[in-house]
Amino acid sequence: MPADKLIRGKTSEREITPDQYLRFFRQYGPILYTFIIGVIVSFSLYSVVNTWEEDKLSIEFKSRAGVYSTYIQDSLHEYVDLSEFLKDFFQYSQTISRKKFFLLSNSILSRYPGLQAISWNPLIPDEERPAYERRARAEGVENFLFTERTDRGDLVPAGKRKEYVVVYYIEPLDKNRPALGFDAASNPVRHQAIKTAFNTEKPVATDRITLVQETGHQFGTLILNPVYLKNVSFNSKEERNENRKGLVVAVLRIGDAIEKALSDFPDEGILLYLYDVTSEKEAHFLYSRSSPVPGENDQPQIEDGLTSRLHFTKEFDFAGRRWRLILQPSEFYLNSKKSWNKWVAFFGSLCLMALLMSYLYNRLQYIDEIEKRIYHEAIVRTRLTKEISDRKSAQEESARFGRILEQSLNEIYVFDVMTLKFVMVNKGARRNLGYSMEDLLELTPLDIQPEYTPEAFTRLLSAIHTGEKDIIVFNTVHKRKDDTLYDAEVHLQEMSFESHTFLVAFVIDITEKIKTEKKLQQAIKMESIGTLAGGIAHDFNNILTAIMGFSKLALVRAERGSTIEDDINEILHASNRAKDLVWQILSFARQAEEEIHPIRVNVIIKEVLKFLRSSIPSSIEIRHEIKSKSLIMGNSTQVHQILVNLCTNAAYAMENDTGILKISLKDINITAGESLTGLGLRPGDYIQLSVSDTGTGIAPDKIESIFEPYFTTKGIGKGTGLGLSVVHGIVEKYHGKIIAESKLGRGSVFTVYFPVCREDKEKIREEAGEIKSGTECILFVDDEVSIAEIGKRALESLGYSVVTRTSSIEALELFRSKPGDFDMVITDMTMPNMTGDELAMKMMKIRSDIPVILCTGFSNRISETMASEIGIRAFIYKPFIEADLSKIIRKVLDS
Repeated sequence: MPADKLIRGKTSEREITPDQYLRFFRQYGPILYTFIIGVIVSFSLYSVVNTWEEDKLSIEFKSRAGVYSTYIQDSLHEYVDLSEFLKDFFQYSQTISRKKFFLLSNSILSRYPGLQAISWNPLIPDEERPAYERRARAEGVENFLFTERTDRGDLVPAGKRKEYVVVYYIEPLDKNRPALGFDAASNPVRHQAIKTAFNTEKPVATDRITLVQETGHQFGTLILNPVYLKNVSFNSKEERNENRKGLVVAVLRIGDAIEKALSDFPDEGILLYLYDVTSEKEAHFLYSRSSPVPGENDQPQIEDGLTSRLHFTKEFDFAGRRWRLILQPSEFYLNSKKSWNKWVAFFGSLCLMALLMSYLYNRLQYIDEIEKRIYHEAIVRTRLTKEISDRKSAQEESARFGRILEQSLNEIYVFDVMTLKFVMVNKGARRNLGYSMEDLLELTPLDIQPEYTPEAFTRLLSAIHTGEKDIIVFNTVHKRKDDTLYDAEVHLQEMSFESHTFLVAFVIDITEKIKTEKKLQQAIKMESIGTLAGGIAHDFNNILTAIMGFSKLALVRAERGSTIEDDINEILHASNRAKDLVWQILSFARQAEEEIHPIRVNVIIKEVLKFLRSSIPSSIEIRHEIKSKSLIMGNSTQVHQILVNLCTNAAYAMENDTGILKISLKDINITAGESLTGLGLRPGDYIQLSVSDTGTGIAPDKIESIFEPYFTTKGIGKGTGLGLSVVHGIVEKYHGKIIAESKLGRGSVFTVYFPVCREDKEKIREEAGEIKSGTECILFVDDEVSIAEIGKRALESLGYSVVTRTSSIEALELFRSKPGDFDMVITDMTMPNMTGDELAMKMMKIRSDIPVILCTGFSNRISETMASEIGIRAFIYKPFIEADLSKIIRKVLDS
């Protein structure tokens, strides 16, 4: 177990001090030291015993391997000695027949299994070649010829050379008959070995070769022993070469020779590798002895890898070459020599350590128990003294903080966890609620929080009781003694005092904060509407420009009094209504000032009645009572919108599609002292507009909110909540008032009061005027192709020469190339790459006197005043009337 957990268990989760750590290690240190020393001793014993066993194994293996290597070396030297015997045989014999060679060879081959063949290769000058060939044929060797091998390995007659070293006798003959007549000197490698043998007068072994009759995948070597004409020792190389007679050749199978040498030794899993260090690196390997254990590797291995583990190496001379013998123990050999001594020592040491640790632990536990008893008695005495002191201090602190909480302006409530009864409520809370302290001691939070049921309040407190949260913050409504309500933000947490647990609530009255947030949300909504309205106005006015422009052109070609002319006039009438509606949207969103002029409400009512009859169910009866022809100062589209909103709401309220919708209009005079003056209406003449229905009515708790933006009683997707707020805004702007009266199940009445406009103040707006023409050249720029086309055709119909461009970049390049060709530029404001005001300023830099008219559907970026300040001569909104545009063009050009 970790030290810190042991200490925590001893100190009941108190904070651990350095002295406690020191005490712990003083108590349990001996066990830890014993464990460390025991592990070190166990591993040391294991290492010592293991080293001793490895040394013993090495000595034993090297001793056995030395014996193996001696036998192998002696056996291989016997084959060299055999070649010396054959040399002496040919040296001292005057004549040797094939029969004698056969008898001698077979007696030797039967005793030396490592020999694959023995041959006699005499040295024959070129002039004696025919005689030798005839003699061999006479001795029974049919078709005997001197031969050699080509580069492709084919056996062909030997080429002409000064002398030949020919295989004349060879045994066993049947297996080696193709070798008869072969000139050994024709091979460069063997020729060099032959030359070395004659020069040194000693037997010479060749590099490893693959024997012709080899089937066991052994390497072999040729032992070449020179025979001279005279049986004497020669002092010089020249004397030896002058007396050359031939060569005795022993063909040795290396593996058979080694296995014969080790045939008397039991195979105990010693691996053997033989290398020729005299030859090239890639030809070093000669032989490896297989392991008796299946799976052991008996393939040729790299010498460097063999010497990295336990091994025995011995080098010796073999017929003029340096051979290296490497012996290794196999895994079978090593496993057979393994013992359990090192593990017995290791685990025996660990057991002794465990026994000693167990004894020390028991003794230390006994001592520790005594120390704990003494320690706890001292703690109890200290705690008792401290508790008496703390209780006295707590009583003093409680009285002081109680006075501070009592004087706090925020509301503070303390109530019991179990009963929820108030224990303490400060002065700020009592003053806001209107209760006395005696009254509150009989109440619970549920009595002043009508929103919560006992179950809901219990669920709310569960997060504190379970420890999931330390504090809960939530908004609720508090009820005063007089039943009035106010919004409150509650911070609730659990506190302990004098072994009791209480719930403490800090409450803030957020009534004003919520009102401010609502105003801010309303401002944000209105700002969003304004942004949306600006975008709609720009695109919609561009569309209206094209519709009205092409309609005007079509009207010119239409036959007077025809149905087409009437249809086009209706399109123009609707387009003008749409134009006014766009400005009404901008006005509502406070993006533009609406145009106010004297209008007759009775005329607008008649237009609305036509619209309503075709748009609401025929089962709803529409009644009207029009008794006024008075004028008011306003905008016809806005008054149209008021009527449509009130009437469609009335139709929706009659959800069964049956009932009566009534519109009335009459003149009234309000005098001082009348009840209507209490609504803020000044004494004077007014028009009273009423819209009533026999629908479901409006609930009393909702009627005060119906004029608020986004408030609606309709289902999702059936209303935006903006209709009545728009109506209220228009009426207030006209210095009028709107009143709503309703009873559930008996319908609603909306009454609107508008101030009357005097007859002598009426100003009738000119709908059309004189259209003025001209002959000047105008550059018309608009990124909308349809507007550029209608502008060109409308201006050309007035006599002007018109060039259009739908790109501000292209228009600037055209003007830069021909600034004197144009008398005026008319450009759209909002275009990609370069806006209209930027285009105008760049053109005026090229030609300062060029008059520019700026058109826009709507733009927050520039106004008429700003356009004038940068030198633009006129500013016109889309969609523009042809007569107005012609007047502005003439006014600018003529000035």
